[in-house]
Amino acid sequence: MTEEIFYCECPKCSVHNKKTQDLAYNLKALRNSEFVFSEKFTPVMFFEVLKSVVAELNSEYRGREIKVEMMRFMDTISYTFKDDPNSDACLGSLRLTPIKAVFDSVKNLDMQTE
Repeated sequence: MTEEIFYCECPKCSVHNKKTQDLAYNLKALRNSEFVFSEKFTPVMFFEVLKSVVAELNSEYRGREIKVEMMRFMDTISYTFKDDPNSDACLGSLRLTPIKAVFDSVKNLDMQTE
């Protein structure tokens, strides 16, 4: 697997109890984060980390169990959090968009001026 760089701008989460409040707090920590995936750290490994965070929340608080799902569509990776398996509505989401280019100096910018 080649190295892929993704960016998480703003995760979202609806807060309606202490469990979802903690989930929102955990997701907020990932705001404006960069993810570098390779053979050592894959999107599936990150999915497993999110599942363990959700399992910890489910064991700490009563109520509906939160589940996390992963979907990769085109280049975007999304992780959705649901508490009702019979509904398409989700409590929160974490969306990773690919970074196509990284500019480390003005010399690397090839912009045409008129």
